[in-house]
Amino acid sequence: MSPPSNKVPSRGAPGPRARLPRPVEPRVLELRVHGINNTAPPVLLDLAADDIELVAGDRLGSFWAPTPPALDRLRRAPDAAGRRGFVPRSIRREAYSWGGLVRSTPEPTGPGGALVAGLARVGWSLLLPFSIANAAAWCWRLPTDDRTVRLSVRAGLVRLFGVLLTLLLLSTVTSVAVDLLAVQCYAGGSLLCTVLPQPFEGLSLWTPGRRMALFSLVPVLVVVGLWLLSGISRLRYDVADRYLDAREPSTPAESAGALGAGAPLLARPQFWSNRGETHRLSLGHLAAGLSLLSVELGAQAGVDGGSGVVIAAAWLCGGLLLTALVTVFVTRTLPMERVAAGGRWQTTLAGLSAAGYVATLGLLIVGWPSTGGDASGRSGYTVAAVTLLALVGLMLAVIASSVFFRLPRAGAALRFEAWHGLAPAVFLSLALGVGLVLSSLVTVAAGDWLNGGAGASALLGSGPVAAEPPVTARAICPGTCVSPDPRLTVPMLYSWFGGVALVLFTAALLVVGVALVRPRSVTRRVAAWTAPTPADETTAADPPMPVGSAAELLALLGPVRTRKRATAARLHLVEPVVAIVAGAAVVAVLATEGLSWLYPQLSASPVPAEVRAAWTGNAGWVRAWLDVSMGAWAGIAILVLAGLALPAGVGPSTRPLAIVWDLACFLPRAGHPLGAPCYTERAVPEVSRRILWWLHPESDAPAARRREVVLAAHSMGAVVSLAALFSLSSHPDWATLRPRMSLLTFGVQLRPYFGRFFPELLGPAVLGTTPCLRPRFWAADPWGADAAAETAEADAGAAASPVPARRWVSLWRATDPLGFPAFSNRREGNQIDEFADEIDTSGYTAAVGGHGEYYRTRQYHTALADLAGTARPEPD
Repeated sequence: MSPPSNKVPSRGAPGPRARLPRPVEPRVLELRVHGINNTAPPVLLDLAADDIELVAGDRLGSFWAPTPPALDRLRRAPDAAGRRGFVPRSIRREAYSWGGLVRSTPEPTGPGGALVAGLARVGWSLLLPFSIANAAAWCWRLPTDDRTVRLSVRAGLVRLFGVLLTLLLLSTVTSVAVDLLAVQCYAGGSLLCTVLPQPFEGLSLWTPGRRMALFSLVPVLVVVGLWLLSGISRLRYDVADRYLDAREPSTPAESAGALGAGAPLLARPQFWSNRGETHRLSLGHLAAGLSLLSVELGAQAGVDGGSGVVIAAAWLCGGLLLTALVTVFVTRTLPMERVAAGGRWQTTLAGLSAAGYVATLGLLIVGWPSTGGDASGRSGYTVAAVTLLALVGLMLAVIASSVFFRLPRAGAALRFEAWHGLAPAVFLSLALGVGLVLSSLVTVAAGDWLNGGAGASALLGSGPVAAEPPVTARAICPGTCVSPDPRLTVPMLYSWFGGVALVLFTAALLVVGVALVRPRSVTRRVAAWTAPTPADETTAADPPMPVGSAAELLALLGPVRTRKRATAARLHLVEPVVAIVAGAAVVAVLATEGLSWLYPQLSASPVPAEVRAAWTGNAGWVRAWLDVSMGAWAGIAILVLAGLALPAGVGPSTRPLAIVWDLACFLPRAGHPLGAPCYTERAVPEVSRRILWWLHPESDAPAARRREVVLAAHSMGAVVSLAALFSLSSHPDWATLRPRMSLLTFGVQLRPYFGRFFPELLGPAVLGTTPCLRPRFWAADPWGADAAAETAEADAGAAASPVPARRWVSLWRATDPLGFPAFSNRREGNQIDEFADEIDTSGYTAAVGGHGEYYRTRQYHTALADLAGTARPEPD
């Protein structure tokens, strides 16, 4: 070796550099996609926050990768291959974070910003019924070709239910703002609701019609705000046309023909680009909301003594309301429907409805209804009460009709579908139940507060709780003395629903509780997947276990593993539990609908005295129960909203109820346009674009050096990844792209949840998996029957439409409450599923794994090496 030179290179001239070995360029992109727990990028990459960096994206959707110094430090460690976060040199690892798409709120900067962010999350949570109803548009037998017989009628009924749900929200706000605040809180030129601040006192000098006009701006702001929010989210989320160059074919047959007959719906480009359809549907909701508000204003003013002009205006607005409902019914939104271009009619209808509202407002302001808005002498049926009963009755009719959406196809095929083919009815029932709970809470809480805290029973307005006629405050108290209680009333359905629903939901929870406490064991099913180890066969007669041995580890964590397996088996009973809750919701709505019609009649004077006495007398326990039930619902609502609204943190269990939110918002808004935005409308194009970015630079390289992609998807991320693969199947270069893409999933719900809930989207015929039987509610192992069932009939059609990837491997473990086998519960003939280690020994202390950290198991590294075509990593 020559001696080192003492020459100092001159400034600006480069000195001699030693030839460094050329770094190995990564050939495989391992793209990790998190799931419903919104795993933070550092956790998903299994590194510290300082060891990762943002490589693309924004706060809604972003891609992260380990920093070069972190990679170098990990690879130079003597035990590199066994360290968490280690990345082989031939792999580029990235994490895609899409949690901001479903939990997007203003940045919580400072106390004021934190308050605004919290209120925004609560606001999003209140739209949960809309998202649940939207799921009903996708869970019935959808055609995958150009045969659309009966399709538009059934889809139209779901859209009609969606607009009725919007009108329920608007009617609730109108009852509080117009009926309670503008009308009932004033009488005889005085303010009866003394809890209101001083500025409201000055409005007592206004005519009732002018107060109604003023307070009607509140529901207008609500419906217009929802419409604007829907438009803003479309601009930020619906990016498929920009990311994937999506097109809208003229007919569904054209799209199916381009991809082959019966192509999966997720493979159609327009599935992820429906901005125009959602916009037209939202205009129909806006028109219906404005028309309903005009009808309620004009009708109530007319009933309370207004002139015929305002009644005529109400009839005209009623015609616009009916037209809006029909328009929503016929607006095509599903990708297999013949979607009409334009949307001028919906825009015109929204303009006419706005004009009708402005005209009604003008009539109220100028005083055409000379005595409109006088609440004295009201009967049991007010316009608000009749409107609410009509809306709920129509929604019950739609639910009843949805039972016939899924007619039997081939004998026992319905046993492989959720709730025996009644998924639309279940989702619509849940949406109505949750919507009525929220509406009842808002209305009754506002009424109680304005009523001086008299309780929910005092708001019924007739019968035992309001037998005395209302008294005008200033008529008996002309001086400055304290006014009596205002004796406000709200539509009786709100008060009755809280009491009846609490009884039925309590009974449902008792049944569920009894089922959950019974012993559960999955040992027999798991034994078919795992070979016994010496540690498993250790007995008390064996020699003492050495410290740190596998036997000692199993002895310490074995009981914990058994408990976690039993807990996971209990939490797998989602389908039967949801059916019980939905059934309780329907019975509660039916009972309260009937009570709301009967109560005023049985409390009226024409009814025989003995009947009226039995109905209205000795009803103290009924009144007490109504009061207590609404308080209980308030506490439940606060807990649920807190679970949905608390900000997500690094931990996987920061927002457990956000799981419900994420599951409800992964489908495009074809049934309800005003719900929370569909995060997959942006997440799927982003993942697809990232895949193309990685593969295209090497598209012309020799096959041995071509880049590849392994999508490593966890939980709900598997749905996003599969949708991205299907969306790429319509790409012009698909024939060359598919052999270079692999899929590695872990902790997924594809087969028992999505395959049964949405069979046309992610069912057995689409993914090539075996059909899944329902979990047994009372069995020790809920999936024992499914594992033991003969599935020869299912296997015959399992490979009709395989996953668009070169190969698919899926990991699961019995301790995972949200993870299942993706292909079958049986080990025989299963080329996709692998049982993952349940005890994690990669850290300082061992722990029993649950739903997360599959990437620390031996099976994950083996599957990744196999899919990426690399050897198991060795220390550098």
